[in-house]
Amino acid sequence: MNNKIFIKIALAVIFLSACTENKSINPIIIAQISSITPSSGKINDTITIFGNNFGDIGSFYYDGGYVSFNSTTASRYLSWGDTKIIVIVPPEAKSGKVYVSIKSKKSNEVDFTVTPIIYESVTIGTQVWMKTNLDVDHYRNGDQIPNIWDESVWANSKTGAWCMQDHNGTLAYGKLYNWYAVHDPRGLAPAGWHVASDAEWIKLIQYLGGDSVAGHTMIIPSAWSCFRATDSNSSGFSALAGGMLNINGSGYLTQLKLDGYWWTSTERNINNALYWGLSCGNLTNYKSDFEKSYGFSVRCVKD
Repeated sequence: MNNKIFIKIALAVIFLSACTENKSINPIIIAQISSITPSSGKINDTITIFGNNFGDIGSFYYDGGYVSFNSTTASRYLSWGDTKIIVIVPPEAKSGKVYVSIKSKKSNEVDFTVTPIIYESVTIGTQVWMKTNLDVDHYRNGDQIPNIWDESVWANSKTGAWCMQDHNGTLAYGKLYNWYAVHDPRGLAPAGWHVASDAEWIKLIQYLGGDSVAGHTMIIPSAWSCFRATDSNSSGFSALAGGMLNINGSGYLTQLKLDGYWWTSTERNINNALYWGLSCGNLTNYKSDFEKSYGFSVRCVKD
């Protein structure tokens, strides 16, 4: 055999052998989900995905790793490891198949049920109102709203924030928000709802008999320190005296069970926004404006 031909054949065999050997050393590794715990949850709930070949955190940052909830990609991850991913159920997620993708390679798919969040509501005239003060800690797009307890930090903040009268979060009065959270374009109200405007509050009060009458039909008496025997929740609005976060007074968190204050979505000027209030003394509804840094309750109306 010609030496040149022999050399070419030998080189070809070595090349093919090297390719085969390389494939055996570097096989294509695809992520595999073994289970999801829990197997159902609400938007913004935390779930854990167990399995293999998820890679480390670098797989998320550098290899385009992500978790898909029925075609909705999650954006918030608490941890990412080779056998476990802790992820937040993203906004707009729907029930269906969940998979992990790394380097454009999809894992097997596992069923996950997104449980709808049901908000109690009441129809008053032509409006549908939430029956409770808003109590969310994330914007509609899933971004977290900062929880600020420090008085000076809160007073100087020009971005959305919330706090509660009870630091342990056990009271049923809902959260207190500054107006920057109300106005944030990411959406404070859940999908299908919006923060009530001044015009919508006016419509509500007029339907219930006007400023001096409406409040007596709107309260849950046990949530207020003072009320008349004839006061009731006949309208179903279920007003709570959640008080306020006062940035200019010595009380800071104050007026619990004495007064209710609710931000509207309506801005007065660059510094102030409109709110509606109810006072324990006479339960007369009134409108005023305060600095946007104050912490008030929020009520929503259905879109």
